[in-house]
Amino acid sequence: MDIKKAFSFKGRISRMNYFWYQLFIGIPIALLQILYNVFFTDKILLGLILPFLLIPLSIILMCKTIQRLHDINLPGILILIPLSIGFLDGISPTYNLVPLILVFQIFVLFKKGTKDYNKYGEAPLE
Repeated sequence: MDIKKAFSFKGRISRMNYFWYQLFIGIPIALLQILYNVFFTDKILLGLILPFLLIPLSIILMCKTIQRLHDINLPGILILIPLSIGFLDGISPTYNLVPLILVFQIFVLFKKGTKDYNKYGEAPLE
């Protein structure tokens, strides 16, 4: 995997490619978050090291989500939907808004992309 491609917002990726990114980057992010929250909240060293792992992985996943949105012919700015839901859930944990993020992710994962060239580039399966 080319590191420049991993951090690129341009172009389109297929549903299967996006699925693999979700599997190999999204699941480790979730596991690191869970491990930190459950076992290591009082460990200062891990609290300093963990962001160096989570931030690049999260940026790669956001880039791939934007590319997937491009494949559906939607603007990448829609990435703000799950980000704002997560932010709102963080400041007001009274309401559990996390399932809305899951709905967004399922939509992005399963919505079929445009078959031909769109304003974001060539179809990824050609």
